[in-house]
Amino acid sequence: MKKILIVDFDDSFIYNVAELCQSWSLDFEVHHHSKITSEFITSHKFKNIIWGPGPGHPEQYPKALELLKHLLKEEIFHFGICLGHQLIFKSLGYEIVSAESKKHGRSGKFKVPKWAVFAEEFWGLEIDVQYYSSLAVKKADTSDDLKLVVDNGAVLSGYSENFLSYQFHPESVGTSCPEALFRGFKEKMI
Repeated sequence: MKKILIVDFDDSFIYNVAELCQSWSLDFEVHHHSKITSEFITSHKFKNIIWGPGPGHPEQYPKALELLKHLLKEEIFHFGICLGHQLIFKSLGYEIVSAESKKHGRSGKFKVPKWAVFAEEFWGLEIDVQYYSSLAVKKADTSDDLKLVVDNGAVLSGYSENFLSYQFHPESVGTSCPEALFRGFKEKMI
């Protein structure tokens, strides 16, 4: 089983994620973002990182952004939620903008794409998801090999060989089918 680092950005939602990891008997530790360095990750032998939700703009976390630029080239799987999603994309050069409509505590729809990280039984399933954000990742015209779900120019989800991320909160009670969104992540963690 691969060891998981859960990065806490001073947001209590991270403990919902930790509770899910515990219910799956995954090996994880929660640490505050201010403690996270390359050396810390290496010394603890973390092979998976969950970049949790949190307040503010990704640029308020320059240490995390610099670290992600380096870590996204390593053999570590990253999972980003809300702020974590924005941090991953900002470190890849995408622009973070004010969301067209603020979605604090608002629900939306998400259609599970036909990506390898999702079980086929969930492909095409439309589920309710919960947002807590006033920022968005602006879709960029790039030639990268990322898979994206985009709505009105905002990246709602992204996937590559080494990360999966969501602008919304898959762990929220307002998300109707968290199993569809977490199963692929869970399988990468084992």
